Amino acid sequence: MICFDSPHFLTNQLGCNISERSYQGTCGCFYPSIRMPSQLEGAMGALITVFYNYSGNDGDKYKLNKGELKQLLNSELTDFLTSQKDPMLVEKIMNDLDSNKDNEVG
Repeated sequence: MICFDSPHFLTNQLGCNISERSYQGTCGCFYPSIRMPSQLEGAMGALITVFYNYSGNDGDKYKLNKGELKQLLNSELTDFLTSQKDPMLVEKIMNDLDSNKDNEVG
């Protein structure tokens, strides 16, 4: 499993500052002597982790195809989707995100 809120990921990918405190990642990993991420850094790490949980099942690990996006939205945003009146909402979201029209978002 990849830990997207590890010190390596936070410093190299998100540019977070490291200080001398303990930190436990959302995956359960423990990292001594580093600073807790800010609320926004933690949220970004969680979003990235969710993205990678659904991406790459049918191809590119760095992109979601239509099926993967639909599965992510249905699983992770169930209450939001069920409260919407538009049955084509997932299709509209995909079309909005798919800027190059390759049926993938990333």
